[in-house]
Amino acid sequence: MSRIGDYVKENRRRLGITQEEFAVRSGLGLRFVRELEQGKKTVRMDKVNQALQMFGMEAVPGPISQTHEASSAGSVPSAKKDKKKTEKPSSLPDRSEEEEDIWLL
Repeated sequence: MSRIGDYVKENRRRLGITQEEFAVRSGLGLRFVRELEQGKKTVRMDKVNQALQMFGMEAVPGPISQTHEASSAGSVPSAKKDKKKTEKPSSLPDRSEEEEDIWLL
């Protein structure tokens, strides 16, 4: 599961509310809440932050911790290992070599 999904699930349960109640109170769809808690890999960050606001939290970019890097090293190929030369579309902003993760504030 995802760290954010686990966080939402744990805190929702701590409040003693169902996924349905959480969806209504947060203004999110039940399907999104279920997918978030189940660790869906692709979710909209505005909706993630809408869910986290229920606990006074927000997701922001930050450096990937070494613990997180080590745990996911075998499951997702690193972009740094793939040295294929591809031209970046001009509409995309430059990104630094430093990878980012999402931090809860």
